[in-house]
Amino acid sequence: LLQGRAAHSVHADHVALRAFVDSNGASGLAFFHDAFVAAGYAPQPDITIPSLPVNARWFEPPAQTGWPKIFCSELRTRELPPAASRIIYKHIDGYYDARGRVALGAALAALRGGDGATLAALLDEPPWRPSWEDVQLVRSLGQDAALRAAAEYASWTLTQGHRVNHVAILQNVLGLAHAGAVDLQSL
Repeated sequence: LLQGRAAHSVHADHVALRAFVDSNGASGLAFFHDAFVAAGYAPQPDITIPSLPVNARWFEPPAQTGWPKIFCSELRTRELPPAASRIIYKHIDGYYDARGRVALGAALAALRGGDGATLAALLDEPPWRPSWEDVQLVRSLGQDAALRAAAEYASWTLTQGHRVNHVAILQNVLGLAHAGAVDLQSL
């Protein structure tokens, strides 16, 4: 699709990551904040998503890097039904203020030494290992229409940890003004 066009590469507009707030109020968003500020990103004002119980923030990349923006969000777990919150807390409690902070500290030390791969590996490896039954119980919240989006967020994040949730490309730099959605999906 890109052959013979002015564009020769795909530019990622943003990458999205998800986290939780634990039962003690320790913040996944603060965890991301520390990681991305150390990498040179600039935090932007918080964002409200009225349909979800989340805290969210954009991080702008350092100038002239061509890096994507980072969109981070955290589920306010306390706002879920108690049964779901208990399951999530069982897996995440202590991560954002203890275990994860030790791992993040090591990753940031490596980053200062020029090794970004350690931070990437930290974000790619789920820090908790829920059982199939626990994930299904959290997912079952989605049977209530009012909780469907929160149940999807919670079950995906419980399963995948801090892995990239999605990457958005910047279509207007592709030189594909007349490309349709099917063409773009083939990228």
